[in-house]
This record gives sequence, structure tokens and C-alpha cells, in this order.
Amino acid sequence: MWQQHPPPPGPPPQPQRYVKLHKIGEGTYAHVYCARDLETGKLVALKDVFMSPDEGTPSTALREIAFLKALSGHPNIVDLLAVLHDEAGLTLVFEHADAGDLKQHIDAVSRAGSGLTERQIAGLVRQLVEGVAACHRHQI
Repeated sequence: MWQQHPPPPGPPPQPQRYVKLHKIGEGTYAHVYCARDLETGKLVALKDVFMSPDEGTPSTALREIAFLKALSGHPNIVDLLAVLHDEAGLTLVFEHADAGDLKQHIDAVSRAGSGLTERQIAGLVRQLVEGVAACHRHQI
């Protein structure tokens, strides 16, 4: 009599490369976490994109990936380090910005009561304009 043999075992499960430490924030279509890259020891930001079983990968996430790949390496634009996609969902891996985002920085300065100096404001505006100019050079 014919016997069916079980399929050969696949590769052993790989350990998670990134360990989530805490939630940084959330938006309309994703949660963002601070995480540690176990291969490098560095902090990264993980953006877990909400995926609908009916609609699949959101077009907004696909556009974000395409834009960030085009702008990779610009000093005033966050670097997209990796895109992880599997049956569990879509995760974008970004460099971690130690200072947080612009709103967090301005809020912290306001809470301290010191306010931004003219030099700091000029520096922030310069960085914003340089980032926007890079987007325009890439037709974004």
C-alpha cells in the first residue's frame, strides 16, 4: 500500500531581527515603534502599516516607499532602510531620529519655556526648504 510521507521540514524559523521597545506614534494607516536592530545594535523606527484583507497593500504605502527610495541618502529626509512584507503585513524600517519629529522638538522647547532662537528657527527652515527642494528635483 502506498504511504504519503510528510514534506521535508523547511528552514528553521529565523529569529526576529527587530525588537520593538515602545510605541512612538500612530497615524491614519500605521503605528510607529522604536525598535532595536539585533544585527547592528542600532535603534530604528518600525512603521507597521495597516493592511486590509480585502484591499491588500495600501497605495499610500506604495507611494511612500517609491518616494523614499528616490530620496535615499538626502541629509534632510529620513532614510528608509528596509521594507518587510509577508503574510503578517507590511513594515517599513527607518533610521531612528533621536530628537523625534519637529512638533515634538517645538513642544519640548515650549514646555521648557525657553523658546527657539532666531538661529534655531533659521536652521529648521533651511532644513525644511532643502528637503522640499529635493522632493521637487525628483518631481515629488
